[in-house]
Amino acid sequence: RGAPANILIRYRYDAGTAAAVRRRLGQKGPADWGSFADLAREMRMSSSTLRHRLHDEGQSYAGIKDDIRRDLARDMLINTPQTVSDIAARLGYSEPSAFYRAFKKWMGESPEAFRKSARSVQLA
Repeated sequence: RGAPANILIRYRYDAGTAAAVRRRLGQKGPADWGSFADLAREMRMSSSTLRHRLHDEGQSYAGIKDDIRRDLARDMLINTPQTVSDIAARLGYSEPSAFYRAFKKWMGESPEAFRKSARSVQLA
């Protein structure tokens, strides 16, 4: 019931506050993202205002960070020879196991399985 409206909200506000948050986070590495309060200060608004604006767009700070980490992880697994542990560290995970669980939740398979299947598709 709420899903179609949420999809429309996300689409309608793609150039809004959430997009600005994505741009700001994209300019830094995940280890340098800082807290939500830091981001709100950078964007010259209170934390509650930023939270409300993101909520109005059907987004959250944690969700945006997850989306960026997922995209970076996929890119690094496909295009670099870095180990899963190195990728986890670059993405700001304190333990490779936390990255492994997050990746499996996002993609439905382990980072190693994803890398293997992505590379076999590239070779075909």
